Amino acid sequence: MPLPFLIFSQIAFALASISFAPLLEQSVTLALCVLALYVLFYHKLFSVTFDESFARATGVHVGTYKTILSVLTALTVEPAEPAAQQVATF
Repeated sequence: MPLPFLIFSQIAFALASISFAPLLEQSVTLALCVLALYVLFYHKLFSVTFDESFARATGVHVGTYKTILSVLTALTVEPAEPAAQQVATF
C-alpha cells in the first residue's frame, strides 16, 4: 500500500474517534455571545479601531473599548485551541 494512503487512513481514523459535539455546542454559544457584544458596541469599537485620537476627542473611553476588543478576540481564539490539540494528538 502506498504511504500517503496509510497516513490518510490514520488521520481519518483519528478524526472519526474525536467527539466534536461539546465543542460545537460551546462554539455556537460563544459565537452568539461575541456577535451580540460586537453588535452592541459596534459604533464605539469602530471609532476606536479606525481613529483612536478622534474617539478620545469625542469622549469615548478608549481604554474600556480596547479591553472589550481584546476580550472578544481572546474569546474567539481560545476555544479553537483544545480542538486543535485534540486533532494534533491523534
